[in-house]
Amino acid sequence: MAIILDSKRRKTILRVLSKCILCKKYIDRSVETLPSTLPEDRIRDASVFEVTGQDNLKRSDWLIGRVIDIYPGKDNKVREVKMKTKAGELIRSVKKLYPVELSSFT
Repeated sequence: MAIILDSKRRKTILRVLSKCILCKKYIDRSVETLPSTLPEDRIRDASVFEVTGQDNLKRSDWLIGRVIDIYPGKDNKVREVKMKTKAGELIRSVKKLYPVELSSFT
C-alpha cells in the first residue's frame, strides 16, 4: 500500500513541476556567483586591533583582537584572517571584521 501511495505522490509532484512556468524557466540554468570584491579600506596591513561582528551580541560585547595572519582565497583576495583575542586564536571571515573606532579626549 505504501509503495502505491509513494508512486501516486511522485506522479503528482512531477505533474505539478511540469506545469510550473518558473520551474521550466530556471530548471536547466546553473547560476554561478563570483565572490564580491572587498573594499581596500577593509584590509590594511597596519591595522592592529579589530572587532569581530557577532550577530546576537551588542556592539560593546564584541571580541577585540589583533590580526596576526591573512588567508587569501582562490582569487588571491583576502577572505579570512587569523586573530588573537583574549580568549585565544580564531579564524574569522573578513566580512565580520570592523576597525576599532578610537575617539580622542581633548
